[in-house]
Amino acid sequence: HCSTKYYPNVEFVKLLSNEEIVACKQIGAALRLASSIGVISNIFFDKIKIYKSSNKDLILKVSKKDTQVISNQVQKRLRSLGEEMKLKSKIIYTN
Repeated sequence: HCSTKYYPNVEFVKLLSNEEIVACKQIGAALRLASSIGVISNIFFDKIKIYKSSNKDLILKVSKKDTQVISNQVQKRLRSLGEEMKLKSKIIYTN
């Protein structure tokens, strides 16, 4: 495990700019969120939408009939992605 969170002085990190490190953290958080959603079933990838709203919120939109995709792990991962992107995360349930 070579996380920059737990091992910030790993040699390869010195090769990256601050912007690249931030981008890597955001990509990692997004992949962890996708993995958490995919664990339930990959059919949900077509049934949810994730986007950044105009007022700087990270929105995960899901139908009320597909609420089973919103596990505690998915909520945690969405919150982590929002924190990495410096956005407030929200879940919106639609009809």
